[in-house]
Amino acid sequence: MKRISILLLFISSIAYSQTPTWSSKIAKIIYTHCTECHRTGGIAPFPLSSYANAQANAFGIKVATSSKIMPPWHADPTYNHFKGERVLSTQEITDIADWVNAGAPSGDLNTAPIAPTFPTGIKMQSPDKSISIPTYAVNKNTDDYRCFVIPSGITADKFLAQIEFEPKNLSIVHHILLFQDNAQTCKNLDIADPLPGYSSSGGGVGSNTATLIGGWVPGGNLIDIPANMGIRVSANAFYIMQIHYAPGSMTKRDSTSCHFKYSTITNPREVFVAPILNHISAVNGGITNGPLFIPANTVKTFNQLFTMDNTADYSIISVAPHMHLIGKSYKTFAVTSLNDTLKLCNIPSWDFHWQGAYTFRKIVKFPKGTKIYGVGVYDNTVNNVFNPSSPPKNVGLGENTTDEMMLCYFTYTNYQAGDENIILDSTLLNPTGIKLVNAALEFNVFPNPANDQVTITLDNPQMASVSIFDLDGKERLKSNINEPEYNLNISSLPQGMYILKVTQQGETGWKKVFKW
Repeated sequence: MKRISILLLFISSIAYSQTPTWSSKIAKIIYTHCTECHRTGGIAPFPLSSYANAQANAFGIKVATSSKIMPPWHADPTYNHFKGERVLSTQEITDIADWVNAGAPSGDLNTAPIAPTFPTGIKMQSPDKSISIPTYAVNKNTDDYRCFVIPSGITADKFLAQIEFEPKNLSIVHHILLFQDNAQTCKNLDIADPLPGYSSSGGGVGSNTATLIGGWVPGGNLIDIPANMGIRVSANAFYIMQIHYAPGSMTKRDSTSCHFKYSTITNPREVFVAPILNHISAVNGGITNGPLFIPANTVKTFNQLFTMDNTADYSIISVAPHMHLIGKSYKTFAVTSLNDTLKLCNIPSWDFHWQGAYTFRKIVKFPKGTKIYGVGVYDNTVNNVFNPSSPPKNVGLGENTTDEMMLCYFTYTNYQAGDENIILDSTLLNPTGIKLVNAALEFNVFPNPANDQVTITLDNPQMASVSIFDLDGKERLKSNINEPEYNLNISSLPQGMYILKVTQQGETGWKKVFKW
């Protein structure tokens, strides 16, 4: 009996030692994925900047992460990956659940990671233009969609190379959409409203000629248009900033700004933002089984189709689906003329309050003749917790939040050879397990970009090993260097970006290599 007790005690101590603690695992997860919003001054309702914060909210954290409500990221990561994904791994979700189930143990707080600090101000260096909304005190306690009209101040067309939003009150700014318009419509709406800006539905800004430029959601960052490209802003245009203020913001004040860098290239490649898939029936890109009308107490699926002509290829940078409260799910994909399917974006659980643009990790090529599809499901029953009407009412196309829309904005440009190798997500340049900085070993590689062969030169003529990895971290080639100048045959590799690793006498160096 004594031996059994000792054995049980031993097993129990092993199990306890394997239970995640705040200090050993959980702090890193929370600080990486949650604290940017859950902090003093952030948009989230409570901070997660310490063990005490997390312990007080432990059960809620478990429920929100296990159900994948938090972090807010609605694109299915098993369908496609995007730049800036906010997704917890299965192991991280399990660790949080195990931690909460064990009573949220702290571990040794002296060894816990230090809470991150978040910089104030903007990241853009020397903006060419900055605009700010007039100070606005929120005048409703429900969702407040407010549009602010600001002259661009440019007298000739310019191209935007960078955009950075600067919400001044992160505790109330839920998201921002930026439009441009040359018509006076939005300006007149602003004049007619006695408060700063004017009220909108969240579905648009009230002008059929306004075009979307960009947007911001919590965790958003400086928007970099790919090199040598830009979004055109027309001469004498107005900027319209539509800001969604979260419920519970009554009387709180905001004075959000937006900053721009213009392209210095003489003739930059123009980037377009347009609702290629839309809710207009009987047009290319529209709903094929419309009109968009969802009777009360029904669930309906609508399909969109846009067929590209056979004259040009296009390069796709991002997609941004848009529905309202009755929306249940949305998926978009493309099929090339060779019958290859390109998975774009799948949102299996649509949430009107957490929508944004999804930037691909690399530019996606749409060859000429490609067909682009959209599939949207709408739930106008009592089972839809976001349904604004109880009992449900008939819902049709319209601007109000209680109406519906079915749009998917595409950010794109005309294709040029090699666009599909342009990396938009810098994390691709640092695959798992591959370290590209602070390397001790120095070497040169040329030519770069290369075609069938690269030459590696070392200062030290002793034996070294060389490996080439693709951007998924998979080793594609391996060889030994036995001379100070070594020619490596890469003709078997497909066109694209690779990571070249050289190891010599225990030291390692890394280089990025582009294969034409």
